[in-house]
Amino acid sequence: EDKFSPYSYPMGVVYSGMLLSSEVTGDRKYADFAAKRYQFFADNLPALSKWPKEKEQMRQNPFRNMLAPTSLDACGAMGASMTRARRNKVGPDLKEVIDRFANYVHTEQFRLEDGLLARKSPFPKSIWLDDAYMSVPLLAQYAKLTGDKKYFDDAARQIRGFHKHLFVPEVGLFTHAGNADVGGDHPHYFWARANGWYMVATVELLDLLPEDHADRDELIKILKAHAKSVATRQSGKGLWHQMLDRPDSYLETSCTAMFSYSMAKGVNRGWLDASTYAPVAIAGWNGVTTRISDEGRIDGICVGTNYANDMIYYYHR
Repeated sequence: EDKFSPYSYPMGVVYSGMLLSSEVTGDRKYADFAAKRYQFFADNLPALSKWPKEKEQMRQNPFRNMLAPTSLDACGAMGASMTRARRNKVGPDLKEVIDRFANYVHTEQFRLEDGLLARKSPFPKSIWLDDAYMSVPLLAQYAKLTGDKKYFDDAARQIRGFHKHLFVPEVGLFTHAGNADVGGDHPHYFWARANGWYMVATVELLDLLPEDHADRDELIKILKAHAKSVATRQSGKGLWHQMLDRPDSYLETSCTAMFSYSMAKGVNRGWLDASTYAPVAIAGWNGVTTRISDEGRIDGICVGTNYANDMIYYYHR
């Protein structure tokens, strides 16, 4: 079996979830879960910082992503959780790591000419919708932590940029990815979890964005249009399909969790109409609970998924 890593982007999502669970319930045990693992990082960081910096040795350093991130996946989700923890005074002081992560996302990661975060794989100018989550929550949390508005501005620029490049208005959904050199002239694959990443990133930003921010109204408008199209595609079991526009694709749990969370937050904060979206969120939550075994195993989750240009790939992930 694969080894379990306390440091990975999925674990960054888990730590954020645990910290938020602690905030919402008032139960410290959830925050302690994250704090214990951050303490492990803090205890070992000084020694691992002294490792040789040459490429080959750095590749073998288990903390390489904390010391020298080279991708959004390496630092975005984890950075968002660490910054949330620092804001809530949970765990050790990891400000040195947080600063490095925020700087990487804000100044070092490859971007398109319009400032949208992008990757050089599989095409020289590849746009991945997943990167909304791998950047925006960290930028928003960091803006709140430091009081520096430029990070809010950058986070909002990302939400608007992904919408500009990947939203398909006639369907009301986001295609997973795009090749900027081809523009909009490519087929669309409405992979559910990518849409989930984007919706969560949007509400995470709105939750912290100042009320008077210039982009706020536009972001709420984007959320409303996205939520409307997603809601109409919910299955009778409360779950959503792996491909949102393909009812013959399997029912997928992670996207359902993300849509339910985002819509619930949207309702609770007044961005989405309660009578319309509360039932959708509750049905989604109930759908997720049907996928959890007595041992706590969660079923029906799509594995990590690459950028692809064919339906069959996404359909069978």
